[in-house]
Amino acid sequence: MIRTGYSFGAAVGDIDEVLDRIKEMGWTHAPIADRNSTFGYSKWTAGCKARGLTPVYGVEIGVSSDRYAKKPDIDYFVFLAKDNIKAINKLVALATDQTNHEPLLSYEQAMNAEGVYILTGANPRISEITKPHSGSALLSIMPSTPAAIINHFCTGSRPMFDDFVVRPDNQFCNPGDDVLYHTVCDRWSRSRTTPQYIADSGQLYTCLADKLYDHDFATWLVENGEQTRQMILDDCDAKLGAAELYKPKTPFNLREECIRGSVDRRVDLGSGLYADRLERELAVIEGKSFTDYFQIISDVVSWARSRMFVGPARGSSCGSLVCYLLGITSIDPIEHDLVFERFIDENRSDLPDIDIDFSDQQRGQVFDYIKETYGAGHVARLGTVAVFRARSALAIVAKALSIPSWRTDALADIIEPKALGAEDRDLSIEQALVGTDIGRKLAADFPEIRIATRIQGQPRHFSQHAAGVILTEEPIDTYVAVDSRTGATQCDKYDAEKLNLLKVDILGLIQLSVLEDCLEMTGRSRKSLEEWPIDDPGAYRLLDEGQFSGIFQFNGRALQSIADQIDITCFEDIVSITALARPGPLHSGMTQDWIMRKNGLREIPALHPMIDGILAPTLGVITYQEQIMQICRDVGGMEWSDVNKVRRGMGKSMGADYFAPFRDAFLSGAVSSGLDREKAIVVWDAMVEFGAYAFNKSHSVAYAMISYWCAVMKAHHPMEFYAATLSHTDDQDKKIVLLRDADAQGIGYVPFDRDLSTSKWTIGSFDGVPKLVGPVSGIIGIGPVAANEILSERTKPWERTSARTQKLLASGKTDVDTIYPIRDRVKQLYPDGVPGVVTKVSSIREVLDPNYSGSPVIMGVVAGIKEKDGKYGKELNLFVKDDTGEMFVKVYTSHFDTIAKDIIARGGKGKMIYALKGNVRDGEFRMMTVTKHRFVGDTGK
Repeated sequence: MIRTGYSFGAAVGDIDEVLDRIKEMGWTHAPIADRNSTFGYSKWTAGCKARGLTPVYGVEIGVSSDRYAKKPDIDYFVFLAKDNIKAINKLVALATDQTNHEPLLSYEQAMNAEGVYILTGANPRISEITKPHSGSALLSIMPSTPAAIINHFCTGSRPMFDDFVVRPDNQFCNPGDDVLYHTVCDRWSRSRTTPQYIADSGQLYTCLADKLYDHDFATWLVENGEQTRQMILDDCDAKLGAAELYKPKTPFNLREECIRGSVDRRVDLGSGLYADRLERELAVIEGKSFTDYFQIISDVVSWARSRMFVGPARGSSCGSLVCYLLGITSIDPIEHDLVFERFIDENRSDLPDIDIDFSDQQRGQVFDYIKETYGAGHVARLGTVAVFRARSALAIVAKALSIPSWRTDALADIIEPKALGAEDRDLSIEQALVGTDIGRKLAADFPEIRIATRIQGQPRHFSQHAAGVILTEEPIDTYVAVDSRTGATQCDKYDAEKLNLLKVDILGLIQLSVLEDCLEMTGRSRKSLEEWPIDDPGAYRLLDEGQFSGIFQFNGRALQSIADQIDITCFEDIVSITALARPGPLHSGMTQDWIMRKNGLREIPALHPMIDGILAPTLGVITYQEQIMQICRDVGGMEWSDVNKVRRGMGKSMGADYFAPFRDAFLSGAVSSGLDREKAIVVWDAMVEFGAYAFNKSHSVAYAMISYWCAVMKAHHPMEFYAATLSHTDDQDKKIVLLRDADAQGIGYVPFDRDLSTSKWTIGSFDGVPKLVGPVSGIIGIGPVAANEILSERTKPWERTSARTQKLLASGKTDVDTIYPIRDRVKQLYPDGVPGVVTKVSSIREVLDPNYSGSPVIMGVVAGIKEKDGKYGKELNLFVKDDTGEMFVKVYTSHFDTIAKDIIARGGKGKMIYALKGNVRDGEFRMMTVTKHRFVGDTGK
């Protein structure tokens, strides 16, 4: 009967806040009934338990006399589960099994619902209501129920109803929350400022109030309706039970399967190192009853590996020898010094996460296999809930209350600084409003902005999880509702964990599709690449020369910047920079320290042989979580259970009180291991300081391997690599970067060829010279359907092809006809050079180089433009793009009238070319401040 924020637009209310209100009102039962949603069930259950309330589970669903009408009449019924949650889940599936409108039931479906109490909405069509075949139907009396409905019930015949019930109709929780409701749910026709809005709106009745009605009903009607409500709540005994894990139907001996896999992997289990590791892992896995889970994952991955490219590993599962021997991963954890305990934490009983990357173009087959193998009724995609983050909460308030967006954007930039550290990520709007200059000024100018503090964290919308799949032993609707429109559960991954639902993450990675196509074009097997020697000089030479385009992970500026400052000579270098090219290490100085040591410009300190050995791969810099774990375990002599607590605490930047007992244990153990106490303190303090930035080495190794494979294929099969990468690149700018890179390596291309173009980029011979050939779909105006039609006529002579095909191919114009569009356009406009531009024009790539200094002239298109108020007046922010890159450019107040106004007046974002002269600011963030400008011309598009 009670709505929460999980009604997604029909109500607002944090679950804890709503339950506190119910407790204050003296209710013993807490009936949740969100609109078309059961997403709140798990949190509701936990909240009720903490407050001594009895949870009752329901759902509110629209009921219509014609659910397929263009504008159906809708009354919102509430259904309360009597003794089985499955009854509600079946109704949700039934209501969502149509796509015309929001989820709806017909009156017949609603009245025939089994295992539930059926409570009408505020305005039902009495003529459509029939006596239910089973269950109980009750007329609802709410604050919004029309008097005519009540009079009809009191005076007329009512054989279809068992009784009537007084119930709430809340859209928000507390009196005064109407502004919150209207802001989040967008229930106004125009934006208003807060004072006017509050004055106009008055006090709404739709809060969760002690008095649930405003009608002047007869006393007996009210008293009986409330008694009925309590009676049905007392009678509702449905429980939200934990699921029984899926039990595979085929025999499986984990030890024997590992031994069998060791033969294929050429692993000598007679070796003490491997044998001991296997025994330790098997003891943990079997002791926690995880064998069935490993069997299922092994089955899915084994099926997939025989049909498509599967990633080497993802996340901490890369650290498991069992996963490696079963073929779930393809990286030897002992060879790369990975830690099993990072994968399975002895402190926790929940299933470990084994995330798997599959070829993006074939991932759908994996979902189909799981459904066919384990049963459609036992498999569903996982749901997910997006909440209002700081930026979106501030934005919606700014829109609703006419606050300038640039003011709230400035505060959001402080709150969400792109992950400097854990404490920054935890910053709330309230903290920012109180603890920052920008926040205090914003709150002083617009006091109503504080409503955003209530919105942050509220549910915003739900969708299907990108990768998660749920498997259950019993039919899945025994435990959770499934939205028929998407096939996704109405629970997120956290709820699934609490419900003991087995979750498998089936992720798609485009780069695996690239490698898959590349291998097919070269005739190589997937296994040949997995077994490629890790010391290929051609691959490292390619990276060392800065040929980064198309290389997995190397498209980011941060990683490229690190790679440009060192010589990449081994696989460990790729692993290290994968971990170090993140905001935390970059801003803390860890990355620069590593670079200096790599280049021999800074000494690697010696602390203790055991510590030095653990940190040797990263030149003495604490880079990985596994290093912290190994130091705590091997040097500090700590138990694995405590080691994992330390790792999690450091990742969350917990305070001194949390670490105190672990610090004492570590220092004591380190001294026993022969480390001087003062050095032990230095090591502990370093771990605490940098622990928040330490990365998962298992994941770093796994993704570094994909980067290495890309480098191998690009070094040895460059044309095939470019063709495969182009086929899986949708962004025009990225295609152009790839083609420029190929051009620099002496590889030419043809945008389209009538005889050779296929559905993908391929390789063709032109006068004996191999070139890249663009696809048929690359022609502007030709989509997949037309492309297939054209290719089907490929066998016919040109004169016999259809007029439609000839017309489609007539222009042959593509979005990559030129890979230097700005240079070519300027040359077309000014064959002899741009008048007035006498200084050498620098490319943006040159200017972005950290070693560049001076006052350059750049020439490019204004791709982005934003006018804003600066400290001393108007300023203009620009993003300027040439054929080599893009950079941030600023026009300050002093040049606003002479430069900015001209650029603004010409408009045409992305269409106007300018020559700009200015100064480049020193430092990691490269930007140019403009002092002179000249309009060159338009792009001709």
